[in-house]
Amino acid sequence: MIVIQMIFAALIGMGIRYYLSENIIIKNNLINITFIINTISCFILGTMYYIITTNYQVALIILSFLGAFSTFSSFNYDLLTKINNSFKKGISFLIIQLLTSFLFLFIGYNIANLFVGV
Repeated sequence: MIVIQMIFAALIGMGIRYYLSENIIIKNNLINITFIINTISCFILGTMYYIITTNYQVALIILSFLGAFSTFSSFNYDLLTKINNSFKKGISFLIIQLLTSFLFLFIGYNIANLFVGV
């Protein structure tokens, strides 16, 4: 039963990602939809990291939903494209993405800690 639930969670994550990538237009050479999705995903991961208590929840939320919503391959594709166009912009994208992702992971974790903490 968990496999079917994981498939549905992944489909939801993939559907939301596709919808956002098709409907949000960002006119910026450094920040794109992959950046936005990865940042949102890290925030969700931060909150879930504190709240999740079972392997079932890890499988359903982190592996399935977030795994389909935020893909590392898209990030690497965008990074390679940016580096091919401008090495400086590519490295800037890498640094900003990593710092922003970790910042939102940290913020999400601490917000969850604030509301759920002991």
